[in-house]
Amino acid sequence: MVEQASVKKASSPKAASRTPRRGSLRAMLLIDSGDFASAKRLLEMEQVEGRKDPYRETLRAEVALYYGQYDEADDLLREATPQLSGVRSVTRWTRARGQLHYWRRQYDAARELIQAALRNYQYLDDGHGTALALYDLGQLERRIGQYEQAETILCQAGSRLDGKGRRGEFLGGLINFNLGICRQQRGLFDEAQQCYETSLSLLRKTENGRFYGLALNSYGTLLEDRGQYDLALKALEEAAMIAEEQGTDEDAAIVRWNLGQCLLRANRPELAEVVLWQAQELNAQVNNISGVCATLELLAELYFEQNAIDKAEQCARQALAQAETIKDDYHTILGQIMLARIGILRNKKEEAQEMLLAASERTERLAFPSLKAQCLMYLAESCLPRRAPEAQNFLERAESMLQDLADPKLKRELDRIRTKAKHSRIRITQEGDLIISKSFLPGWSEAKEAVESFLIKHALEQAEDNNTRAARILSISKVHLCEKRKQYKL
Repeated sequence: MVEQASVKKASSPKAASRTPRRGSLRAMLLIDSGDFASAKRLLEMEQVEGRKDPYRETLRAEVALYYGQYDEADDLLREATPQLSGVRSVTRWTRARGQLHYWRRQYDAARELIQAALRNYQYLDDGHGTALALYDLGQLERRIGQYEQAETILCQAGSRLDGKGRRGEFLGGLINFNLGICRQQRGLFDEAQQCYETSLSLLRKTENGRFYGLALNSYGTLLEDRGQYDLALKALEEAAMIAEEQGTDEDAAIVRWNLGQCLLRANRPELAEVVLWQAQELNAQVNNISGVCATLELLAELYFEQNAIDKAEQCARQALAQAETIKDDYHTILGQIMLARIGILRNKKEEAQEMLLAASERTERLAFPSLKAQCLMYLAESCLPRRAPEAQNFLERAESMLQDLADPKLKRELDRIRTKAKHSRIRITQEGDLIISKSFLPGWSEAKEAVESFLIKHALEQAEDNNTRAARILSISKVHLCEKRKQYKL
């Protein structure tokens, strides 16, 4: 059950509008305008000079959250709880508590608290407070991969801003930053770039610290996705400097990971390896196991591309073990996919297929079509060259899933596997015909598997997946067809 502070609805406007002390009000305005350093100094002075003020403790907790001091924020919020009074104080506390759960990746608890804060802000008819709570909810949905829903909520938050003053500009910068991520993930690169550029302009003008650096980091990943590696590296290197000076260790690890990935894509593997091991050390320091998994997976990919297969396997197995420890399906799937790719390279295709089928089944629990597409792509590669029709089926399904995804790396992999299928000794034409070249003959068992799976696949299509009718078309028994269908996983 989520810990909450509660207060009865005010019986009069005076009770509802009960306000904190003047110094705390100034600190609140500074925080809402993105000037956390000035707010921190002011709150420290207020703490020395004045009596205990639960609203001030809540604001101190917000500053601690900004600087990544989550345990301190937790303590401050707990200290403030018994003394809270008035809807405004309780609402500010509730939102801060929700933010703490967000940063700790406790998303269900965060959502419950932020929604409670939103209801209170709406009750108070506080437009800016409503925009803040909507922004928090949109950011949360974005973090868990619900990009369309996040975009809808973030646009609602933006509509509540009056567009005037530093606090409106700061919140507008945060909203555009998150909108940029959503649109980038949906493949709307031009719209994402516009959002990022607006965000960077507003955050540079107001906060110019941790959040500006994180927005610059995301902007760098967009430039990377667009193949503009020099510009991407410049943005990511600046973001890394900001993260080290003004951000948290977790921020620095995230930026280092993105910088390492960009260096890898820009064909600078030696420097990428150094940067990724730096990210790994930072993730270990903050006990970010998901970050550890992501970094090990990228290192496995780096070593795989360098043909250092033993190193790649070691990193992939470590990533998989860590992911299974924290029951992280996303990183478990990525670890399984990498180990399957290594199996295909070592010609252990049956083991690879088992791994990929297990990963594919696990993807049904997640809303990440890119993972399913990867499973299908590498299942296709594991079928080559013997089972060309089955490979073609997997490739078609993967291509269908990738149409709505903006991931140039995955599309390049799909093209590589499609080319491999095209130049195999047994191939399927665009018209769906099976071709065996008389000048490049396959082995007997390879040809037998290809022809049998081709015939069964197309007989089932003609029979609308009816086993009895398909067996009749091929003049074989239903039992024999079912056995072959199971054998070829059709």
